[in-house]
Amino acid sequence: YIRNQAPDIEIRLDANGAIRAEDALSRLDSLSRFRIHSIEQPIRQGQYDKMSHICSQSPIPIALDEELIGLNDNDSRIKMLETIRPHYIILKPTLTGGFTASDEWIDLAKERGIGWWATSALESNIGLNAIAQWIASHKPEMPQGLGTGQLYDSGGIKIHPEKIERILQSILPTGVTAYVTSRKSQQWGEEAVIVTDNCALTSELLQRLRPLLPQHHTPHDIIHVTKIQHTTSGKIIRQRFP
Repeated sequence: YIRNQAPDIEIRLDANGAIRAEDALSRLDSLSRFRIHSIEQPIRQGQYDKMSHICSQSPIPIALDEELIGLNDNDSRIKMLETIRPHYIILKPTLTGGFTASDEWIDLAKERGIGWWATSALESNIGLNAIAQWIASHKPEMPQGLGTGQLYDSGGIKIHPEKIERILQSILPTGVTAYVTSRKSQQWGEEAVIVTDNCALTSELLQRLRPLLPQHHTPHDIIHVTKIQHTTSGKIIRQRFP
């Protein structure tokens, strides 16, 4: 529908790691008829060999997002870039070590013929302004992604659960499924919570998240469910809790 209504716009997609590696190429092939500019993080981060294969075979250029989080030295960054060989990397200075670290990412990407753009994460307007000025210093030629998506209000602060998930996914044990949603709060109106079907996840996870997130963005609780539901395409069906 979108492509039919706007045949000339640039469309970028973000899978947030939701596609299974074995299904990725067939899904990307199906999407390619819509002339997609790129797709972010089609499979979950940390699967270098599988992501490398997808990048080499995909009809849609691949952009890495969550894959960059936690790589704080150039040796690990170079290993990731040279193993996966993505078409683009996406920089969130708040999550990739600040402006200096993001400059280093840009240099490494340029040396390898990899494109880049920057997007926002959990910043206030002051933070967005700083990122916008940093981006402008690089004189980019392609559209950037600032202030993308705000889903609910907690104490007057806009919260985007999927952006909290970018941090959550970086510390979750391999094979564990969890997502962030909201529930009603007498104090804040709504508050973030983690939902999982893995009983091994405890409040220790919340303690690990606290130093990684602004106070109002830190989930308040872990809700355990019997089973997390998925759509036929494999995307998580997100519940909101009373």
